[in-house]
Amino acid sequence: MLSIASILVVVERNEDALPVFTKACTLARHFGARLELFMCDAERGYALRHAYDQAGAATAAASLVDDARGYLEALKRAVDVPELQITVDASCESPMYQGIVQKVLMTGPDLVVKSIGAGDGSRPGPSLNDWHLARTCPVPLLFMGRRPWRPSPRIAASIDPTDDETPGFARQIVDTARRFASGCHGELELVFGRAESAGVSLRDVPEGTELQRLGSEFGVPPARVFTLVGDPPKVLPAFVGDQHYDVVALGALTHRQGITGLVGTLTDALLQSASCDFLLLKPGTYTRLAEPVARPAAGRR
Repeated sequence: MLSIASILVVVERNEDALPVFTKACTLARHFGARLELFMCDAERGYALRHAYDQAGAATAAASLVDDARGYLEALKRAVDVPELQITVDASCESPMYQGIVQKVLMTGPDLVVKSIGAGDGSRPGPSLNDWHLARTCPVPLLFMGRRPWRPSPRIAASIDPTDDETPGFARQIVDTARRFASGCHGELELVFGRAESAGVSLRDVPEGTELQRLGSEFGVPPARVFTLVGDPPKVLPAFVGDQHYDVVALGALTHRQGITGLVGTLTDALLQSASCDFLLLKPGTYTRLAEPVARPAAGRR
């Protein structure tokens, strides 16, 4: 379920800062949400934590936080949105994803927005910090790129309506994506990648399937419901790229039993290859892990 009253925008000092903030302002206007700009200076926070002389570390950290707040205030002034309620905050924690999660737990935003990749325009895929944030963020996470959305954005929900998925999670993803699309005055499509040994093709959805039932329940016309046949981590990124979606909503974690703390292979493949934005969701049964784990899991999402 998705109700957006507050958005935490994670800002890094790179070329993505202004375009991502501008897109976040558009999103906030759609939902009537308030924004908080947040910067976590993890690199210098790490240096301070491991400094030989800790005597002036606290003073130095306070100075870094003040400098970050100044940057955020300047960014806020660069986008003239007087109708929005926008606050700023900063910290000096390392690693960055833990600083972000701590901020989320303290303030309880409905959505976290962050740029994806290195922020130099090359979109090389998520950073290691992005992967850790994807698996630990306790609220929906929207990874944004620099490409603007259409006035009526195209939203896709990538789901698995079979018994392999966490019970009820496919419905949760579709419901959240529908609310997101409705709030943005966009249109929603449903996409399911089905693994089969046969050749890769796009098939019509058979009458009466769970995917079609979900489409009917949430008002998605049959023409906007797609089943892709082939290896999902291969066929889904290609299809998403061809469709030029603005946002794809999907589960962040693998749904294989026993390893629910890992980012899934399908999510890995989409984030690394597609140029759209991604709304990453977790099932209602998700429990935040205390310790970091390895990179994306092998196998299915």
